[in-house]
Amino acid sequence: MNGSIFTCEIQPGISGMDLAALIHEENPTVQVVFVTAHRDYAIQAFELETTDYLLKPVLKERLNKTINRIHERLEEEHLSESMDHSTLPSLEIRCFKQLSLSFNGEPVLWKSAKIKELFAFFLMHLDTPIHRDLLIDKLWENHDYKKAKIHLHTCISYIRKMLESFHPNHTLSFAGQHYTLHLEQAWCDAVVFEHMPTVVSSKNIDTIERNILLYNGEYLEEEGYEWARVKANELSGKFISTLYSLADYYEQEHLDTKYITVLQKILQFNPYSESAVVRLMKVYIRLGMRADALHLYESFKQSLCEDLGIFPEKETSQIYTLLKQGDL
Repeated sequence: MNGSIFTCEIQPGISGMDLAALIHEENPTVQVVFVTAHRDYAIQAFELETTDYLLKPVLKERLNKTINRIHERLEEEHLSESMDHSTLPSLEIRCFKQLSLSFNGEPVLWKSAKIKELFAFFLMHLDTPIHRDLLIDKLWENHDYKKAKIHLHTCISYIRKMLESFHPNHTLSFAGQHYTLHLEQAWCDAVVFEHMPTVVSSKNIDTIERNILLYNGEYLEEEGYEWARVKANELSGKFISTLYSLADYYEQEHLDTKYITVLQKILQFNPYSESAVVRLMKVYIRLGMRADALHLYESFKQSLCEDLGIFPEKETSQIYTLLKQGDL
């Protein structure tokens, strides 16, 4: 708690969940860890953004991991508080779902849809020279070349003025028939996500957990740019594979609540992932959540039949049958 004193009025008979919610309401930075013999409230505890959920009896190795996690989070908070905010990027760019820019917290309005698309194309090729004719071919495919060239120059001029108003080192240079976009001290969600580690470990788990939240939809999904489809597929693939890596890590570390949450997220973005369904059914069964396992299978089977005209694999159906008969 960074040396601060925390006080709150506790009512007699208050539950641990209600107390955790009250504590976070008063001070969201407090690290809350549940130590209990009950598994039933694990998901609810995780929704309250608690640091960890330990089941009794607590092993020393497992407790040490929780303590290390607390130390890491406190160090991150300390670094964040000590950082000179004047050095933070003033230009923020978001590309997932739709393209949006904000400068010093204020949204940037686009003069035209074509200027927005041209900037998005440059951004996708940040610091990479792009031939002028490629820009015309991608963005003005059905236009007369001379007229398209005029449109391009008009859009380029506007983008340059816009960038110069943000920062003198934001440049859109031209050399050898090639344009190159360079941004200085700008933050972009897609760039951060793209450079996120792919191998999950105890050293980078907090970074990955934080950055995976940036992906709230496909790259430029709502813009409808066909030329962005390859990039969108690449980032979508990285998102799903990272979720599976997180699932493997949580399973190995016996973090059941986070394991369940990440499997549910996989199914949110890929509802036909049978491997995720099987893993989720198995953890539900292990935790005594039989009704959830049954409902998951039945919903999955219905979706497969109605949407794809196929049925679940034999292994999945056998798990359901055994569970239905009370043999699991």
